Amino acid sequence: MYNFSLRFLKRILRIVGLAVNRAPYGITIKIFLPRFPKAKLSNVKIHIGSGTLGRDGYINCDIRPLPGVKIVCPAWELSMHANEVSAIYSRHMLEHLTFAEVDATLADWYRALALGGTIEVWVPNMTFHIEQWQRAEWNHTQWKENKSDARWGAAGFYGWQRECDPRQPDYSSSYWDCHKSGFDTYNARFFLNKHGFVDVTLKVVDEIHLVMTARKATEQGERQVASIIEQVRPDHRGRYYFAANHLSTARTVLDLACGVGYGSRILADAIQNVSVTGIDRDKGAVQFALTHYANDRIRFLHEDVTTFEHNGHIYDAAVSFETIEHLAKPELMLQRIRKHLGTNSTFICSTPNQETMPFNPEQFIYHVRHYTPKQLRTLLTDTGFRVLNMVSQHDKQSEDVSDNSDGLFLIAICECT
Repeated sequence: MYNFSLRFLKRILRIVGLAVNRAPYGITIKIFLPRFPKAKLSNVKIHIGSGTLGRDGYINCDIRPLPGVKIVCPAWELSMHANEVSAIYSRHMLEHLTFAEVDATLADWYRALALGGTIEVWVPNMTFHIEQWQRAEWNHTQWKENKSDARWGAAGFYGWQRECDPRQPDYSSSYWDCHKSGFDTYNARFFLNKHGFVDVTLKVVDEIHLVMTARKATEQGERQVASIIEQVRPDHRGRYYFAANHLSTARTVLDLACGVGYGSRILADAIQNVSVTGIDRDKGAVQFALTHYANDRIRFLHEDVTTFEHNGHIYDAAVSFETIEHLAKPELMLQRIRKHLGTNSTFICSTPNQETMPFNPEQFIYHVRHYTPKQLRTLLTDTGFRVLNMVSQHDKQSEDVSDNSDGLFLIAICECT
């Protein structure tokens, strides 16, 4: 027979997921079974900020557990409950969020949407309400009249503020009917473009509503999706600036796996009189690039980096950043690149460093493998390139490139043999 103290018994039982408490006539043991997450909804249309109002064909989602609401969550946590969403509809909800919450919400909606999925968002038209505010007469009569410029203009800015009077019994400090942000056609387009949406339309309805519609055209994955270069993660920008410094005399440059095109634009802006061709197999990414980064010295093509054929055209240089780790047979791409470069032409590429960022398939779900400096050098040599130098980047939040090969990302500067 064994005697155990209550403290010892508690420690043992916690290890196996049980709990123990002292009861009046002995000890009780409680078993806590794990709570498994609910399966996510998919292939659905969702009405966000629905309240109790239904919309035909849509599932109601609201932060409040109201009758008829199936998904209860903040607007910026939709992707935790649904994926492959075909359409998102929201009417006069977004203005109740702070701009930081708007930012988080649009990013999350982009994740939750299926390719080709759409959003339709109604918000107050702040251009209309600004005009109201400017012509308002501020007096007691105007303030009591809901349709006056003073009262309505104030509501456009700050909401109708129901249940916000501390002198009334329905007072609630949740301030659910207060506005924390506002939109016109300029900042609405900015926020939608910022998060990768395409086919953006902005329509004013009955003067008072601004209706935004947009579509998801590409899966973000690890891809940097941003409509302006400054929003791209610094290390991604830094690779292209580094390449531009090495390719100052090039007149034709090939950018393979160009993504949404920001890198091709960096090269075109930084290298005088250069012509840049960016190719990517993601049609949505190419469409985004054509919308946001094309100019008369850049062309974007929807092609596979392992099979493209440019009718024997020879480029002065080529770049491909963070690509080979995604390919089961990277030599196919490298051989194709070599075919389109002349002798002594320059090729610059990058990939994660296996020595400092070891490959883990659960962490890097879009990668096939990572490379050590030696492995990268061997791969490039075997496919027709002479590695002139290998440098690296140590910090994802910096554009800096260090003259060593012990950073997180390797960058190889090569010459065709």
